[in-house]
Amino acid sequence: MNAARTLLLAALLGAVATSPAGACGLDAGLGDEVSAAHPRSIDVALAIHDAVEVRRLAPRAAAAAEAREARTDDTVHRAHEVLGNTSAAPLPAIALLLVESRHWSRHLPDAAGDPAHADGPQSGDVVIVTGEAVLQAMLEGRLGWSEAERRGLIVLDGPPAAMARVTSALSAHFNVAEALARN
Repeated sequence: MNAARTLLLAALLGAVATSPAGACGLDAGLGDEVSAAHPRSIDVALAIHDAVEVRRLAPRAAAAAEAREARTDDTVHRAHEVLGNTSAAPLPAIALLLVESRHWSRHLPDAAGDPAHADGPQSGDVVIVTGEAVLQAMLEGRLGWSEAERRGLIVLDGPPAAMARVTSALSAHFNVAEALARN
């Protein structure tokens, strides 16, 4: 394990604490502690770090807090548009977690409204744990679902049958998008 990964792991593990109240990590303030918003958050964060290190993913561009929040909201909205258009049958309820910011959002079948913020998953939700850079790469066709899963950049949790439906729909969508972008 290289020094940068060891340092990142030590920082993440040393700082894990109970999550502060609030809709998501974008609402965190100065002095709030880092927390693992989901049991797989740290695994995904380390996989993202490794993918950035080998240049498979672009590092997140530095930005002021308001610009970061706007960029995250845009990425989340684009992801929810895909969730609403990937399958002939509506997908089950999905809670999406971006590990960098602890940003939670929920996609509900046949529901209108702003998916940008949520307090976390509800019972029975399929939980997708990933990062903003991963979603951006997938939305732009630079990364397919299968590779993202294989590298540990995206993981699902929840009821097995519902996870299988989500995996099938998103795999078909994002693997095709990646193939089209390469041609």
